[in-house]
Amino acid sequence: MSTEMDLISVRLQLLESIAQLKAERDCYVERIQEEGRVWKDKTEQLLAQLSRLCTEQETRLGDLERQVESQAQEEEDRRRMLEDVQSDKATISRALTQNRTLKDQLAELQNGFVKLVRPKNILI
Repeated sequence: MSTEMDLISVRLQLLESIAQLKAERDCYVERIQEEGRVWKDKTEQLLAQLSRLCTEQETRLGDLERQVESQAQEEEDRRRMLEDVQSDKATISRALTQNRTLKDQLAELQNGFVKLVRPKNILI
């Protein structure tokens, strides 16, 4: 009987050990599941933050692209204005030269007219 009792005692100890190990296993499973939920939440938060940052950067990039386009257009407008100013400068220079020539011709005509009119005045 002692052997039977020893076997029963060993069996009871084994059953207790099994129950204790199952309890520990359940505790670990619960801990792992909780850590999994925490990591999932953190991952979702990080993904949301990355998504928001990405959207902000895309918006900023769009703004910068529009600024570059605007500056390129302004540069083109300035280039055209400079060409127009240079063209106007050349036109004004030609007009001034032409005016000087016309003034000189007018002065010659006035001198010629004076020469023609003076001898007549002297005779009268």
